Amino acid sequence: MMSFTEIVTFLNQQFPRTGAAKFPAERGMARTRFLLHELGDPQERLKIIHVAGTSGKGSTCYLTSLLLQAHGFKVGLAVSPHITDLRERCQINGELPAEDAFVDLFSRFLPAVERTTASPHGAPTFFEIMAAFAYWAFDQQGVDYAVVETGLGGLYDPTNMSERRDKLVLLTKIGLDHTKILGRTLSEIAYQKAMIIQAGNKAFATDQPMRVRRTIELVAREQGGVVSFLPSGSVIRNAHTSTAGTRFDYSFAGYALRDVELGLLGEHQAENCSLAITALFALSARDGFSVSEERLRTALRDALFPGRMTVLRKDGRLIIVDAAHNAQKMRALTKILGQLYPGAPFTFVLPIRGERDHLAAVGVVAGAAASIIFTDPLGYREASPRLASHRRRIEQRLSACGFTQYTFIEKPGQAFDAALRLPHPIAITGSFPLLRELYPLAQRLAQ
Repeated sequence: MMSFTEIVTFLNQQFPRTGAAKFPAERGMARTRFLLHELGDPQERLKIIHVAGTSGKGSTCYLTSLLLQAHGFKVGLAVSPHITDLRERCQINGELPAEDAFVDLFSRFLPAVERTTASPHGAPTFFEIMAAFAYWAFDQQGVDYAVVETGLGGLYDPTNMSERRDKLVLLTKIGLDHTKILGRTLSEIAYQKAMIIQAGNKAFATDQPMRVRRTIELVAREQGGVVSFLPSGSVIRNAHTSTAGTRFDYSFAGYALRDVELGLLGEHQAENCSLAITALFALSARDGFSVSEERLRTALRDALFPGRMTVLRKDGRLIIVDAAHNAQKMRALTKILGQLYPGAPFTFVLPIRGERDHLAAVGVVAGAAASIIFTDPLGYREASPRLASHRRRIEQRLSACGFTQYTFIEKPGQAFDAALRLPHPIAITGSFPLLRELYPLAQRLAQ
């Protein structure tokens, strides 16, 4: 039996290294199907809430899980990627499994991985293993509902395995992200995301641009599902964010709640929350349980999702940690910072990346930052020529924006120290690997 540390090491060795291996499309789907079949197809025994989108899907998963848990259900939550601990991908009722329990489960799960590796399909990737493990672990532990976040796509995502007609689908805001893989237009990306809708599925989607909406409607019709959109102007009203949280009124499909208090910061979180509330009401009608407004309100008021506009303080200095990693999310983040801390000259700590999506996010930050420190998080370590190429692209982008207050410090810890020496509040954002390195450090400093 492997130890927890040995399991983490083993899984990290399964990360795909080449471009084709990182997104194996149907080949990866076939491999994941084989693995799940070896496990007895646990995904077909679970009531699943499946969430896809570009921005907000992690928060939507968290809030949906929180609301179901508040109503007495045992809820499995699988988020991707994790921030600080692998076990975030298979938590139950908001709790990570104990290390010894995780080791026991994984030890019983591992033979199916070994059989898959020995098959013509070959070794499954980290993402395929963890998606299958989450479904299997949730089934083993008898959850009432499994709330599952997709990875970067939908159609070819390892979580997209259930054929149950009662799967509930939630689609968050869709924008340009991972364009090399998912497509360079909103319609192409929307198609990939919406393809988690299967025959008989009911889907709810946040308000979308018309071309995205048409694509989702077309996919739902062709797949044999039904989709309903939540118009932002009528479902969410009077949204307001303060340092205490977010307040809004909710109204949809005959349900209405006034002055909802949400612990998460940002008007975009009200939109994510509206999806979660809608899911709760839809499940209550389908599965025959009553929604307690008191439990709903208490759960949302106390909501705290690490890494989503998390506010820390070090000697009175603000340190904001947020998982924004594309232009759409970065616009939401800079808008909140401007609302809550008007005129505050933030120093941003961002990863060194040169892809089109990241450069667009850098452009957004340049319009709001006093200074930017770029660093190379552990998950992005690359050969120096590639890193140098990323730096040149960032410099070109910032030059086009007329922004000059930036520097490159390769080691994240040193970059954070440099930010602390400046007099400004700090925003750590731009990628999950960067948060994985700096969030625990920021937490320790803030204690």
